[in-house]
Amino acid sequence: MFPTLALIAFGLSSFAHANEDATELLNRRLRRQNDADTTLSQSQANPDLYPASTQYPEMKVNFTKLVRYGPQAQAKADRVKHILEAVLNSEELEARVLNFEWDGKRQFASTAISNGEVYHSIRVGHELAYEGEEHSLDIENEIYWPFALWFWKKWSVVGYTLPDSPRIWTNGNWFYRMTDAELAGHFVHEWLHKIGFGHDFNRTAKRPYSVPYGVGGIIEDIAVRQFP
Repeated sequence: MFPTLALIAFGLSSFAHANEDATELLNRRLRRQNDADTTLSQSQANPDLYPASTQYPEMKVNFTKLVRYGPQAQAKADRVKHILEAVLNSEELEARVLNFEWDGKRQFASTAISNGEVYHSIRVGHELAYEGEEHSLDIENEIYWPFALWFWKKWSVVGYTLPDSPRIWTNGNWFYRMTDAELAGHFVHEWLHKIGFGHDFNRTAKRPYSVPYGVGGIIEDIAVRQFP
């Protein structure tokens, strides 16, 4: 049904050290506060824009390893797991991914494949660089505390991952200050790198419309409303 998913493999070459810029997280907070994000209302107003759902197995979330997690962090991870499993299997996520627009077209930036293939890749959940369970989001997470003399350096990055590792590193300064919805979006952002999607390293105009930032933001937005 879908062309080969090998097309997305080019994404791994676009990031050697893929991080999530904290500026984008703060921008999403401001958009929600200003009620400026109209993507949801547009997709709900146009239900005929997307096809009937392909039947996929229920997607699961597996925390395979958690490093530097105390009771507070573990409790937060448990809540995020519940949120992610609900949002990943929701019809709203499918509709918003299929209807996502960039540059006046229904497409994501920084990928050559269609929105339908992006959604298919998410639901299959095949990590490219290591063996993970398919139809699942496998998360190995480590909380780290960046050593930096400059204040902004401690806050400039939410977290990062490496292309040949199953691990996601999350900045402890952000981990404990992010809402559960924001942490869910962060985990998905970094995991999307692991299934082959990249984005510009610099703060370009198209970067928020890449798959990691675009879908991570959608996950966050749905979670904010469904799990206030």
